[in-house]
Amino acid sequence: MKEKLSSTSYVADGDGPSQTAGVGDTDLSMDKILERLPSTYRKEILKQYDVPKVDISIFDILRYGTRLDFAMQVIGTICAIAAGKTLEN
Repeated sequence: MKEKLSSTSYVADGDGPSQTAGVGDTDLSMDKILERLPSTYRKEILKQYDVPKVDISIFDILRYGTRLDFAMQVIGTICAIAAGKTLEN
């Protein structure tokens, strides 16, 4: 059974392909899509796309590791190398 959303779009309940207008259109820009939404939704979506640039290296993350963390990393690295070595023929 299909539920009618508007005059041009339908959503399927899982028994067939969904027919939604505008989903496959590649000529729609983000602005055209967002202008259909209320301003509160538009602001929330744009806020989610605003990702700040964070400059963190791998060493900044690893400095919080314990001795057990480093030991598991070394063991995991050795096991990964050994597993890769067994695949060579």
